[in-house]
Amino acid sequence: MASGSGSISTSSKSKKSKEDIGWKYHKLVDLNNTSRVMCNFCNKVTIGGITRAKRHQIGIKGDVAACPGCPQMVRDELFANLQKKNLKKDMMSSGNSFDDEFGFGDDEKEVELRELPRGFVGSTLSIGGSKNKKAKTTGGAKGPMDLFMYQKPKVVLEKRKLKNDKEHTEKLLEYHKSQWIRYEVTRMSDSWTDRKQRSIINFLVNSPVGTMFIKSIDASSFVKIGEKLFELIDGVVEEIEAKNVIQLVTDDGSNYVVAGKLLEEKRKHIFWTPCVAYCIDFMLEDIGKISKVKRTIQRAMSLVGFIYNHSSTLNLMRQFTNNIELVRHRVTRFATTFLSLQSVYKHKTNIRKMFMSDDWVNSKLAKDFKGVKAMHAVMAATFQNGVLYALKVIGPLVSILRLVDSEKKLAMPYIYEVMGKANDGIKRSLNEDASKYNEVLDIIDRRWECQLYRPLHATVYYLNPATVYGTPNMD
Repeated sequence: MASGSGSISTSSKSKKSKEDIGWKYHKLVDLNNTSRVMCNFCNKVTIGGITRAKRHQIGIKGDVAACPGCPQMVRDELFANLQKKNLKKDMMSSGNSFDDEFGFGDDEKEVELRELPRGFVGSTLSIGGSKNKKAKTTGGAKGPMDLFMYQKPKVVLEKRKLKNDKEHTEKLLEYHKSQWIRYEVTRMSDSWTDRKQRSIINFLVNSPVGTMFIKSIDASSFVKIGEKLFELIDGVVEEIEAKNVIQLVTDDGSNYVVAGKLLEEKRKHIFWTPCVAYCIDFMLEDIGKISKVKRTIQRAMSLVGFIYNHSSTLNLMRQFTNNIELVRHRVTRFATTFLSLQSVYKHKTNIRKMFMSDDWVNSKLAKDFKGVKAMHAVMAATFQNGVLYALKVIGPLVSILRLVDSEKKLAMPYIYEVMGKANDGIKRSLNEDASKYNEVLDIIDRRWECQLYRPLHATVYYLNPATVYGTPNMD
């Protein structure tokens, strides 16, 4: 009877596994072994079934390397499916709801937590649970309610670690606060949108001893109102003592411009500075709207998307590029686009060879409308010329983006210098032909004058020894 029940359980488990959404993007190495699974995008074989294979494609760090070729839409689909499953598991779990429903408050739980660890002193612990059987009866708990009150060692250890981490963070914050009095600091805000579409603002303080996170605020109800943002930011400045703050750094949306100017009016010693990375990214977005650049980017992304959305084409492409990827993700969307354009241009000969190969010509996709369109794009000289033009006007700005996003070197003393070099570089790459670069430089100048032309940038430029002693003729 027991064996019959076991076989039913195994077969239902196997059936459930075969219905998993992950099989759309994976295949078995051996049909008789569901443990060894191959990724359709990079051909990596993972051991541990479809669940571990999906973690590889989603890019969850831990026990498996992330897939370098998985399209973003596939990652999103698999991640959403994983979230749905986790939510279902949470709903099935009754531990917390039982405590709430039957009135077991925090005090009773704390008693259990204080008592339980004593049973583990000198015991051999594993993260999954205890090897000490006596530990389960520790704390004097007896009777049928033990099942609901027992806390696993993993939970106890995690709570202990959380408490220790909290104490460490509080001590670290106190140390930073003591240094803020010695050094004047920069107050920074970083806004982002979470999966529930809430507008979250992170507040941080930067000083010579490092950057310290202060708190996060859900600003969904007022984030677009500059005056409300000013009240919030001013309150945070007051919390960390306004006399210690000399600079406020935010993104450069119109709401933050209003908030920054209001703060400068109220507190004369504080400079508002928009984030350089945001400004450069906006320059890139504006350049991306130029018809020639926009058309080229659309065609290039369509080509790359077609290749990566079909595993057969993706594998064929890798054969011709020696497994070098066309997609390399970076911090901003335009930096990623630039690197993709760079790869398309660098490997244009190999990609053309791929579309002329027998494997491609004999495939079904060669007769597909999108396949024909992709092939024509690669073969067209106008497309390749467009890619080269886009690289010439975008490249210098992406280099600045790398500088300001890097933590290896302070960027502010070099902003004036690198912006001037970027303009000169664009002119030289286009053979000093004003008709080709005027529109691009107008965009850069417009963003520069209204956002990046700040007193602090000018000050640190002229106080930078590398600038002063490296430039013989300074006004």
